[in-house]
Amino acid sequence: MSMPRTALEKLVPVYAQGFFTLSPTGIYQVVIYEYIDREKYYHKIVEDDELYTDEIERLRTIIEDELAKELIKINEERAETIINGISIAFHESPEHVSLIFFVFIKGVIKNGINIYEDYYESTKAEYDYDAYWFLPPSWRILEVVASGRYDVYGPTNNMLIISARRGDDISGYEKIVFEAVL
Repeated sequence: MSMPRTALEKLVPVYAQGFFTLSPTGIYQVVIYEYIDREKYYHKIVEDDELYTDEIERLRTIIEDELAKELIKINEERAETIINGISIAFHESPEHVSLIFFVFIKGVIKNGINIYEDYYESTKAEYDYDAYWFLPPSWRILEVVASGRYDVYGPTNNMLIISARRGDDISGYEKIVFEAVL
């Protein structure tokens, strides 16, 4: 997923991380984009309920548009993406803002071998990012195709970290084959 575009081109992207948790009905995803906001725009927004509500809706539209550009498949069927929530958070100072997106990727996970695929526009990474995949303990990851570096680990190979660094070539395709025990 690429960084959300906003009318505020003054935000400087710093880092992103995504957390993916699998279930029989699909994939729960939390994506956190970290920025430097020198004008403290988002800090001002959170202090005004109306501005905050408007900004959350604007961010929802932006992330929905970005997700619509992707083709996500689970077991060769197009998966539906649902935005369950959006949050704005700060750390260290009002200039360090995080935009947090809670997404559900709806698809049928079956007992046995499953395939997750994501097709999107190839690019160069604008910032460092890490994606963490967590499968139930009885499930295991069998194959990974992804740009950047990745490591499968955990007691049953049920965890995955995919990492890319600023400037890395990103192919526009990810594939994760996993075995589910339902």
